[in-house]
Amino acid sequence: AARYNRLVGGPDPPRVGVLDLSGGIAGDMFLGALLDAGWTLEGLRGVVAALGLEREVSVDARRVRRHGFSVVQAVVEVRHDAGRHEAHARPVSEILRRVEGSALPPAVRARAAAVFRRLGEAEGKVHGVPADRVHLHEAGGADAMVDIAGAVAGLDALSIRSLHAVGPVPLGRGTAAGAHGPVPLPAPAVLALLSGWEIAWTET
Repeated sequence: AARYNRLVGGPDPPRVGVLDLSGGIAGDMFLGALLDAGWTLEGLRGVVAALGLEREVSVDARRVRRHGFSVVQAVVEVRHDAGRHEAHARPVSEILRRVEGSALPPAVRARAAAVFRRLGEAEGKVHGVPADRVHLHEAGGADAMVDIAGAVAGLDALSIRSLHAVGPVPLGRGTAAGAHGPVPLPAPAVLALLSGWEIAWTET
């Protein structure tokens, strides 16, 4: 934990984070925003190391222009293609063992594990199985693990103790390819996670 704290930087006064979700958000977008706000690439790489995923995932960051604005793009890439099942599908129990047994600080471990538990509960609800028997496919990949644990670690490193979303969450329509066939959008598990949130439909 001491080595990790040196990587991500020392503690700062508590801050409040605000997300404008008008353009949506993804894991790499969130990591890029944290890096642009002052978190370091060394800190993100420290998360990969703490999870023991250095052989599976590489991370980088570069400054790019989007619609005339200068922003940081986070790049999280799986190092090799071990096949769809091996590269993506992991039971929630395996992910929790890796996160809870990692070298991340206790508070970051606990918060990241809580995110994966909530994902497992949402998937279990829509598939009709207990959360501890759920296999996460896209969300179970090594890159997704870095996205989630990195987001939690970045918020912690920047001393962001409260996170707020401005406006409704934009959702699109259509279908996407899933591990078991076409999935309607928004995915059922996403809708379960967004229960109680204000949403807005967007045309895609």
